[in-house]
Amino acid sequence: MRYRLTFLLALALLVLASASAWGQNAEQTPPDLGAAKRFCLCELKSHGTSAAGNVGGFVGGASGGAIAGASAGSKYYSEFEVEVQQVYDAALSQSKLFQYVARNTIVTQKSGKGLSLADIADQNKLQWCVKAETFNAVTVGFKKKARLVTKWELVSPDGGEIKISTTADSQETYGKFPNGADPKLRSVYLGLAKENVRQFLDKLSKKLSM
Repeated sequence: MRYRLTFLLALALLVLASASAWGQNAEQTPPDLGAAKRFCLCELKSHGTSAAGNVGGFVGGASGGAIAGASAGSKYYSEFEVEVQQVYDAALSQSKLFQYVARNTIVTQKSGKGLSLADIADQNKLQWCVKAETFNAVTVGFKKKARLVTKWELVSPDGGEIKISTTADSQETYGKFPNGADPKLRSVYLGLAKENVRQFLDKLSKKLSM
């Protein structure tokens, strides 16, 4: 009997010790794994044919010879830029690749001077600070499709870089000389922006898994 009571007492103490240890562990805050994967679209610029329909040089690389101008300063592209930012923000914020940080919440200047992408990443504890440039362009051919090209540049706090190009073409054609700044094509190019950011996330996922 005495042996049995000793055994039960030891068992009870063991159970209490285990419960106490479990309670302590349950109160601990789990590590913030997302903190090491903070990501922000820090800069976005939009370019394309001018509002007057003037056409610039060829956009190289992924565009495959698409025609586009350099009129990023025009009022049309300034307004279009805001809408593209919204499209990209919506898609990037839903990605599970990283913890997305909105551009309007980060520090981009110091002492009145703009910071480099690497410095922005460092100042805001970002894994990647991203610059994106979009080009409203058209395909080569007699009847041209609308084409949106985006050049993505990801920069880490230590200056490391990843560069990605994405391209999307419309299903419809728009004659011999479609204008990238034509308000009638605005929704077409915004639709192509959705495809561009989808391609970006797919390509980035593959690069990060290498």
